[in-house]
Amino acid sequence: AINSPSGNNPQIGYTKFLAADPIGSHYPVYRFYNSTSNSHFITISEGEKDGLVFNSSFWRAERAVFRALKTQEAGSVPVYRFYSGQEHFYTAFEGEKNNLIGSTYWRYEGVRFYAFPTQVSGTIPVYRLYNSTTGRHLFTASSTERDKCISLLGFRSEGIGWYAYPF
Repeated sequence: AINSPSGNNPQIGYTKFLAADPIGSHYPVYRFYNSTSNSHFITISEGEKDGLVFNSSFWRAERAVFRALKTQEAGSVPVYRFYSGQEHFYTAFEGEKNNLIGSTYWRYEGVRFYAFPTQVSGTIPVYRLYNSTTGRHLFTASSTERDKCISLLGFRSEGIGWYAYPF
């Protein structure tokens, strides 16, 4: 396991898998789970990731789920992040972003990374799921995880959120 700068390791799950290097311009996007709020959080930011790993007792690191771009490249689109006070939500759809900006429920947090609206060479779909019982979204690049969440956990598919590079 990797130790924090202070020499302690508050989370055994913080392994080299959560300290992945970028491949060219493709950076790992990490996913965390909060069992208190029953929600997930994804980030490309090393600072956000380390803050959660070393300073939060609520968020459990799961894994890097896909790779995305930190800067826009030809054909890519921004992935926007919103926060409701209970859940983070991500969208690559400009119209959806514009509708949510006017919402009193969601607070706009800006562009978090870049991905592709359609499949380009080397990319995979990132599935967007919603659980109406919990009111939570889940984003996964795994079709197996998607299928299990739908069949066992009450999620429904909202289709493909964007395309990104595999981890």
